[in-house]
Amino acid sequence: GREDVMPKTAIHTPEVPDFRAPTSLAIRSGNLLFISGMAAHDRDGKTVGVGDAEAQTRQALDNLKALVEAAGGTLADVVKLTVFVRNIADRPKVNKVRAEYFREPYPSATLAEVTGLAGPDWLVEIEAIAVLAS
Repeated sequence: GREDVMPKTAIHTPEVPDFRAPTSLAIRSGNLLFISGMAAHDRDGKTVGVGDAEAQTRQALDNLKALVEAAGGTLADVVKLTVFVRNIADRPKVNKVRAEYFREPYPSATLAEVTGLAGPDWLVEIEAIAVLAS
């Protein structure tokens, strides 16, 4: 193999169950942390807040927060969010919860409506990139 490959470390935490897919919850490479799409799954892998975009956003951000902290950072280190919603009408609910978790300067963000997510009851999925101090 190549010897110039940047080392990567998978991040795990008991707060967030690992995916049942060939995907890492989060990968740290240098000071960058890439967090896979987090949804409203609890530590047992069950969907919480079925039918409630606000509750699902809160759980997704709790999962994201747990992973950033497991990597040694905080939500203040998040520089980019990508938010997928099943219904664009849920945007005000999603944004209300995001304002509870992030402070200025806010991460840059993209929000897009999608026709489906991996979990049949998921209304929101949020991925992130963070830049960690060391």
